[in-house]
Amino acid sequence: MNKYWYLGFLFLPLLLTGCVSQSQTAKTETNPLLGENILFYGDTCPHCKIVEQYISDNQILNKMPLAQKEVYKNQANAAEMVVAARACGLSQNDLGVPFLWVDNKCLSGDTDIVNFFKTKFKL
Repeated sequence: MNKYWYLGFLFLPLLLTGCVSQSQTAKTETNPLLGENILFYGDTCPHCKIVEQYISDNQILNKMPLAQKEVYKNQANAAEMVVAARACGLSQNDLGVPFLWVDNKCLSGDTDIVNFFKTKFKL
């Protein structure tokens, strides 16, 4: 029971912040995620579904490597998202999904992420 309470408390900021619109550039060279492209999402997040649909409709995965990692049920993925956010100077309280770590930058929220893909691929 205590384990589930702890997990709920750990992810409460993620659930409460929803989709915060943030765009930050990584501030540290010690981030193990440098050079990777990762979309962090929640399996029940409606804003994440918008991004996933855009990725599918526009064949983004054929244009760039992009790992997709679920954070609501996977603690290791959630911890990785925190590492990416810290590299951009964001606190855990500022996190929400969808969250994109790409080009060593942080983007959060469906609008910012979709706009990034539109600009990058001139869609």
